[in-house]
Amino acid sequence: MNCCTSNLNPPMFLGAMYLDIDHFKALNTEMTETKVDEVVLPKIIKVLRNVIEDHGFLYREGGDEFVCLIPLYNVDQLRLLAENLRNSVEINMIEDHRITISIGIAMSRSLEDTELLPRANKAKAKAKDNGRNRVEEFT
Repeated sequence: MNCCTSNLNPPMFLGAMYLDIDHFKALNTEMTETKVDEVVLPKIIKVLRNVIEDHGFLYREGGDEFVCLIPLYNVDQLRLLAENLRNSVEINMIEDHRITISIGIAMSRSLEDTELLPRANKAKAKAKDNGRNRVEEFT
């Protein structure tokens, strides 16, 4: 897609993803917090950046939580990107550990929507409650 085409069709939605590393406390205990901080988190961040880099912005929210903001055309794009993130983290074994993430997604037509991130966070909680290693959409 060239710049002229993309300027004629600006994204209609702002998508938000709230990501959380599954079983993070157990991972810290098993591998030690230092090893998780020095080895695991940098590798996960690299995987997340590789998937997100051309689409939007990745922010670290806390120890094991991340937020992605992505301009999109529809919710299907957001779900596909979230599934790509989830799968990319899962297939990258780190120190012989299978690491997974739970993701909540939400969409908005407004940049002033102050409830976008809270909705994505609620969807993430739903993903955790429904078994982890999954994507849930706020509905």
